[in-house]
Parts: sequence; C-alpha cells; structure tokens
Amino acid sequence: SSGINAEWPLRPGESVRDGGTLRVLLLPSFNYITVMLTGIRCPSIRPDEQPEDHALEARYAVESRLLNRDVELVLEGTSGGGAGGNKNSNFVGSVLVPVRIPFMY
Repeated sequence: SSGINAEWPLRPGESVRDGGTLRVLLLPSFNYITVMLTGIRCPSIRPDEQPEDHALEARYAVESRLLNRDVELVLEGTSGGGAGGNKNSNFVGSVLVPVRIPFMY
C-alpha cells in the first residue's frame, strides 16, 4: 500500500477496459486515472486477443451501472510502477454507488 486512503467524488470517463478496470475523471481536479477495482475477479480483455469467457458480459455489467454516473471512489493504493523506473502505475480502489443506482439485480 502506498498510503493513499482518500475518498474522491468522480465521474467515470469514457472507458471501462474490462469488468475490473475503469478510466475515471477525478473532480474537482479534472485528472484522469486508471483504477483497478478491489474485491472482484473477472476475465480480462486484451487488445488483439480473443476475450476470455464472459469478459464482454463483465464489462457490460460495469458500463451499464457505472459509466457516466456520479459515484465516489475510495483509493486504497497503487499497482505496478515498481522496479526499473516504470512510472505507469494503476490506482487500486473501491467504487461507492449511491443507493438509487443498484449495482446488482
């Protein structure tokens, strides 16, 4: 953990990479970040490869419930950006969804 433990209001951006990874716009700073969701495990979608079983359904479930809605993000740390001077790290966090937008049916 990198000591990040903050709540941010956000609006998910134009993309959901897969069922567990979002590109979000932080407000009021207007910074875009990539967030890997904690507590879930789902199939991945990689460019130029066949999606894993149920990967498209997992992405659609997240898109239909979170994309372009006002929610809150709890940042819990970062992933990657370790040895070798790689500065490309993703944030790891949880999305808090208001009661009026049920996530599971």
